[in-house]
Amino acid sequence: MNSSLSEVDFIIRLGVAFGLGILIGIEREYRKADAGLRTTALVSAGAAMFVLATYQFLPVGEASPSRILAGVVAGVGFLGAGVIFKDRTDVHGLTTAATIWCAAAIGSLAGVGLLKQAAYSTVIVLIATFALRPLSKSIERKRQSDFRREKEAEQGDS
Repeated sequence: MNSSLSEVDFIIRLGVAFGLGILIGIEREYRKADAGLRTTALVSAGAAMFVLATYQFLPVGEASPSRILAGVVAGVGFLGAGVIFKDRTDVHGLTTAATIWCAAAIGSLAGVGLLKQAAYSTVIVLIATFALRPLSKSIERKRQSDFRREKEAEQGDS
């Protein structure tokens, strides 16, 4: 093996990816999303594994994670598409799909050794999934209220 990455670095990067995936998964599990704790942990760790493989099996200086990252993005797109469902006028699973995508990106960051950036990215994802939820719900209630008023006004004009 032509490893340019020590075993300790490998374990740290993989562990960080897995741990950050778990943090994201806790929120998804709490919300009873289709992709929960195990899924996000596995997606994040799996993305890191693909990236880390380039360091383990290519000669020093020839490891090119960018090619692997392109494959991870494409593969995760298929996984995310599997959780999106449409029924009548509503689409469900978009946040879950986006979370899977972000978990893969965070795992990829950890895999290339950008551990602080992976942690910062996890904070952003958690803000989006926890803190933005009440704002999103408030906007939705306002939109529904405006829609009802418009319908009532239309019926009153008839």
